[in-house]
Amino acid sequence: MKKLLVIMFVLLSVSLAFALEVGDKMPDVSGIKVQSERIWIDSLRGLSGPYYIRAEHPGDTHFIIEAHLACGETINSNPFGIFISTESLLYLDKNMDGIIDSIDSPTLTIGQTAPDCLE
Repeated sequence: MKKLLVIMFVLLSVSLAFALEVGDKMPDVSGIKVQSERIWIDSLRGLSGPYYIRAEHPGDTHFIIEAHLACGETINSNPFGIFISTESLLYLDKNMDGIIDSIDSPTLTIGQTAPDCLE
């Protein structure tokens, strides 16, 4: 069973890299286990929020980072960024509507890629 899950994770990562483009839905990574939850903070912009490190097993070299934005007391349920390590791709959804706005290589911090809070 574990081998099947690892194979599915690798296939998901590879298929996402080749199949997703700007205008497509953000990758659905909800089926991959959260190994760690942390908080990112950009004190210069006054923004913060949780990010989740997803992998099949702790310490896996294949992982996904899913970043969310907190506005006041509310954490947006849609991520604004999803990084997939196997492909070194960062999918960004600046308006958090579930649609990919841009695809980039991960050269900036989470805070630098975060959108402003929606009003």
